[in-house]
Amino acid sequence: PLRRSICMSSGSAYVSALKSCLNEDTWDASRRGEGTSKLETRLENEAASSQSESHDTWLAAGRDGDVHCMQGEPNAAAFSSGPGETDLDALRKLRLAQLKERAAVRQRWITMGHGQYVRLTNEAEFLHKAPQHERMVMHLWDESLDCSLLHTHMEAMCKAHLETYFCSLEATLAPMMMGMVNVIRLPVLLLCRSGKVVHQLTGIDSSFTTEGVAYEISQHKLLDFEEGTAYSRAVGGCTTGTAARGHAIDDLEGSDED
Repeated sequence: PLRRSICMSSGSAYVSALKSCLNEDTWDASRRGEGTSKLETRLENEAASSQSESHDTWLAAGRDGDVHCMQGEPNAAAFSSGPGETDLDALRKLRLAQLKERAAVRQRWITMGHGQYVRLTNEAEFLHKAPQHERMVMHLWDESLDCSLLHTHMEAMCKAHLETYFCSLEATLAPMMMGMVNVIRLPVLLLCRSGKVVHQLTGIDSSFTTEGVAYEISQHKLLDFEEGTAYSRAVGGCTTGTAARGHAIDDLEGSDED
């Protein structure tokens, strides 16, 4: 459970906001010995609801040769080709509309600061940023080697995963936060969804590659992981390539001894 060792004299709106963001109901259930946390239950309900209503808004190439934003259940008539137009032409227009929509979303993310590893200056900035991003990962760090390596991983991930906002905050600049979360050792990654911390990742050290860190974050749906994603460079840990080179060197040394 979270530690509640905050001085009563500091019971301001700022502290209330911080406590709300780090509320114990937002932490993963295994830390409290419960089957499911309140937040997990709410997210599951929202996911089920969104899945059942996934066809509320969709794109279709209409008979007038343009692409339209449609409401309700998809129907075959909306995809029908117009005069002198084949079904393939209609599908091409639909695909073009999807690509344009995807590009617009990416541009919106970039405008919001995604694609950069942002260094925050205080806890208040964290409270300001967190609600602005659907998915946000914050690195609480100090001057240790493991934190330095994780900085490199974060730099690589922010460019490969525009869907997530990556930032960092030095632990000495977050005294209230450090007093409210159960931090055993740094580095710590706080995983935030829509302004709430939903999980914390600890134990990330030099044995992790960038891909390994991304995979761990993706298990909490804070980024869209795809195996084989090209990051800037592999940092730390043993990859398939380095393991193969290691075996080759061992074989050469063995042949020299013979």
